[in-house]
Amino acid sequence: MRLVFFDIDETLFETYAKINVIKDGNIIKQLSNKEYNTYTLKDGEYFEYSEFKSSSLFKQSKPINNIINSLKDMYNRGCEISLLTARSDFDDKDSIIDFFNSYGINVGHYKDKKIHIIRCGNEPGAPAQRKYDVINNILKKRLDIKEIVVIDDSTTNLSAISKINISKKLYKVIDNKMIEFIWKGLNEWVN
Repeated sequence: MRLVFFDIDETLFETYAKINVIKDGNIIKQLSNKEYNTYTLKDGEYFEYSEFKSSSLFKQSKPINNIINSLKDMYNRGCEISLLTARSDFDDKDSIIDFFNSYGINVGHYKDKKIHIIRCGNEPGAPAQRKYDVINNILKKRLDIKEIVVIDDSTTNLSAISKINISKKLYKVIDNKMIEFIWKGLNEWVN
């Protein structure tokens, strides 16, 4: 059995939520998702993600149609699909379900053969580690899964996931295209 994980932000949708960089209790910088993927915190700084809970802000997102079409094609061919996001809970779950469904992304519980949304943002740690941990925990419970496919825009996330001990295919989304991700180590990957 193959399980396919799609990231949401900058993978399925171009999103507008910003990540706040906080120092001494003040917002010193706001980062886009792309900027966040490469930003290194300086002494005394930390990230704050409150905009990522906003359902109304998320629903302004622009679809990345070719990636969404790939997701729907895999789903229609019988692949089990999960949306694996570093986001925490949205403030209006029902409107988010309606939003995804409006793009033909049939969200719900995987046991009902729907596309499950897995939110890693409720757990402590860096997003890459949280995604790694979530996938590992799923694999411990689901011995029927023999291969994973992960589609994400973050090199950091994909390099962490590349260390999972299972057959896998990893794809990095660059300029709204999926490119196979092969991790060489030492902060290098081959496309």
